[in-house]
Amino acid sequence: MMASESSKYHHYYYYSPHILILAVVVCGVILNYMSSSAVTQPPPASPSPPGSILLPESTNTMAATEGKEDGDVKEVLGVKIYKNPSQSKLHDLGISTWPTWEGSPGQIPWTFTTKETMYILEGRVKVCCQEVVAEEGQDDCFEIVGGDLVEFPKGMKITWKVIDAVKKHYHLGD
Repeated sequence: MMASESSKYHHYYYYSPHILILAVVVCGVILNYMSSSAVTQPPPASPSPPGSILLPESTNTMAATEGKEDGDVKEVLGVKIYKNPSQSKLHDLGISTWPTWEGSPGQIPWTFTTKETMYILEGRVKVCCQEVVAEEGQDDCFEIVGGDLVEFPKGMKITWKVIDAVKKHYHLGD
């Protein structure tokens, strides 16, 4: 080899360990940044105390409880729907002690053999009533969502169409 070729290779071998070290340092800095609190998610909310009622995250509790004990109440095809009932109403009903039920998207035909009251914690359901005569211009289906307190009368036949996975507390009877 000639002297010029030797010095050319000498520089190649001289710089490559330095480049390798630089790459390791840069990767370390990137990994450290990615694991820092600036990039991570905020910590989860603290768990609710025992006996408290879970409200859907989308519910604005201030708006839901301001001056209205029952929230907005409407009756659709014989079904009472309380939109955003107050915390005191939920507490008085003892909702936190009621059993829960969860359902994935799909359709379920159902007949209420007794009155059923439910509090929807999360999700969205389209309820289609059968054997109920809708008023002119009224659909025989309606939707209920997280935050709704709903009363179905005994004997009502429906098809429960879960659109978004649902979780609810429920109570059978009066």
